[in-house]
Amino acid sequence: PPPPPPPPAFIGSSALFALYAALLAALYRAFNDEVREPYMDEPFHVRQTQSYCAGNWTEWDEKITTFPGLYAATALLVRGWAPGCELPLLRTVNLIPALATPPLLLAQLRLLYPSLSTTDALANSAVLSLLPTHFFFHFLYYTDSAATASVLLFLLLLSQQVASAGAQSSSGGFGSSGGGGGLRLLGVIGVVR
Repeated sequence: PPPPPPPPAFIGSSALFALYAALLAALYRAFNDEVREPYMDEPFHVRQTQSYCAGNWTEWDEKITTFPGLYAATALLVRGWAPGCELPLLRTVNLIPALATPPLLLAQLRLLYPSLSTTDALANSAVLSLLPTHFFFHFLYYTDSAATASVLLFLLLLSQQVASAGAQSSSGGFGSSGGGGGLRLLGVIGVVR
């Protein structure tokens, strides 16, 4: 008899994503159990976000060299139901971009390398998601996770636009000179960030 067909791609990616999420949750808990006080540069990021959570949007710590996007987004996200914006909650917010990283990488790999097998695409997105210099910062309240996820998102959107424009150009569509200027601008902002 012929071999059974391979399982649909979403089964493998769903299983890998569930395993990745479980790993994040376990390491997040272990990290917060061990490191209860702000670590390295976290005191600056935490104080700034707590200031925003308190509604003080004009205060800025001049020692901070990153844009206030993460602080503002966190304050808007949690201040209604978590007064004080305590450290464990702030660190939890970083799990959102951490969870977005593997699917963004997988989508980008599938777009750039359409002949790549599902297994190879999943393995590569998993390995890239677990790079130590990237993975470590998911458990701290740093801007790195959100910045990486936003760059990956804008890169993916721009890549999709380029692929779409190329397909339309070859079929007599609007070509590469049409629409999408706003997306290009967002991509540049994401990379400059």
